[in-house]
Amino acid sequence: MIDVYFAISISGKRDNLNVGKKIVKVLKKINFNVLSEHIIRDDAWEYDSQFSMQHVFERDMRWIDRSSCLIAEVSSPSLGVGYEIAYALNLKKPVLCIIKKEAENRLSKIIRGNTSSYIRVVSYKNIKEIETIIRLFIKEFSLGE
Repeated sequence: MIDVYFAISISGKRDNLNVGKKIVKVLKKINFNVLSEHIIRDDAWEYDSQFSMQHVFERDMRWIDRSSCLIAEVSSPSLGVGYEIAYALNLKKPVLCIIKKEAENRLSKIIRGNTSSYIRVVSYKNIKEIETIIRLFIKEFSLGE
């Protein structure tokens, strides 16, 4: 089983939560171990509140260290997700940023303009496209299957 770190906005907008749940479902179907699966809980903010801020930071950085790749839903801006993406890229881990087509123009130019060979930014029109996007990313970086 391959470890993956999944990122999505927790403290900001949660309007993409159903997409996040779909992404995790696809990753598990492909036999990935989603280390950060708790973030698709409806009460993810409250769940993480039981831990100190330092604990959450150190835990999440350890999970990224351990992961083969990072997959992020980036339709809603999030400082934390941006930090996690940069951290993973610094470790030369493949990063897939999935974004709603209509949100593309709001995505940070720091992410959209990144020339790292490890990052892919792919937009989707509907939730049905997500599995294909993930499978192509996995194949491109030889991450399993």
